[in-house]
Amino acid sequence: QVDPSVKVNVLINDGDAVKANSTLFTATGSARSILTAERTALTFVQTLSGTATTTAHYVKELSGTTTQLLD
Repeated sequence: QVDPSVKVNVLINDGDAVKANSTLFTATGSARSILTAERTALTFVQTLSGTATTTAHYVKELSGTTTQLLD
């Protein structure tokens, strides 16, 4: 955590399907603190979103078969 005074409000739930350009969370606090953490947070969200999208694609492709996708 960069600055404990920065407050983050998460607007989605884990596992939700999210459309492009949706707001995932908001952050309030000092601009300096938010901008310090912005790149790390963006990279983290992009990586997890990409993984979730790929996994959802594979799950869809495997539906109707006896194959299970395991982590």
